[in-house]
Amino acid sequence: MLAGSLSAQVTNSAALNAPLVPATRSTPANWLSRHEGFVAEAKRGGIDLLFVGDSITDGWRKKGSNVWNKCYAPRRAANFGIGGDRTQHVLWRLRNGELDGIKPKVAVVMIGTNNSKDDQPEVIAEAIKLIV
Repeated sequence: MLAGSLSAQVTNSAALNAPLVPATRSTPANWLSRHEGFVAEAKRGGIDLLFVGDSITDGWRKKGSNVWNKCYAPRRAANFGIGGDRTQHVLWRLRNGELDGIKPKVAVVMIGTNNSKDDQPEVIAEAIKLIV
């Protein structure tokens, strides 16, 4: 019984701390290719303003494109948002090349919304601190 209890504690601990552990996504299918595109963009350099996050950030590509093109693109901005991402996904992306070759002057981080259904606010906040 003790071994089962310990196993349950480890499993619960891992689940509770999931927002802090860098992880890839299995869906959508294009997630990894989008990440690879961001890595390539970072390697080209020249990014002074970096947006990183989930669908709220990603939305600047479509519905917000007029504002993006007018206000942000001239400031050498890059949008590294992927809809559906959680903190653990952004942590993985940043640790796997999305910052290579760039030193932005400003970063805008919008992440954690997709964690809010399943994860504790304190853990989400800690994960955001890691991202920053």
